[in-house]
Amino acid sequence: MIYGPRSHYGIYQLIYAVAKGWLGICSSVATNRLPFVHVDDVVGAAYHLAQHPGRISQAYNVVDDTHYMIYEVLEYLAAVTGSKMVSVTVPNTTYRGLLRFCYRLAAWNSRRVYPRRPKIEADTLLYGLNDYVFSNQKLKKTGYQLQYPDFRLGVLTAIAWYQREGIL
Repeated sequence: MIYGPRSHYGIYQLIYAVAKGWLGICSSVATNRLPFVHVDDVVGAAYHLAQHPGRISQAYNVVDDTHYMIYEVLEYLAAVTGSKMVSVTVPNTTYRGLLRFCYRLAAWNSRRVYPRRPKIEADTLLYGLNDYVFSNQKLKKTGYQLQYPDFRLGVLTAIAWYQREGIL
């Protein structure tokens, strides 16, 4: 998930939902891990790799060093946005079933003629159904140093921008 200032997709939707109190309950079974990368690192890595012709046509995972679970991300976002988050324990099948239902609802909503973007996009919900862990070691071996190796630090720049712009 790419995040940073000016993004109105993906993690912004989660930040917005948490900050507004729409997502005030988090399940402790939400242990799937999410991949994150700050937009500055996407651009920085692309620029870095473009400076080395032998690295063009290679595949690199441009992700930060963190492997936070969904419930950890939601609890952190609640803490930094001043929102409340209640952790509940529900059976894994209930959690996954509810997430699938929300996905179908969001997918149906996105197909409707809608004057503006939905608050939560279906693709964002899919991250809750699978575990995503990627290694950035190949990228780091080229000498690239992440500007934001930890999601908790990088997301603060995005939140500050959203607040300055009045969209959070």
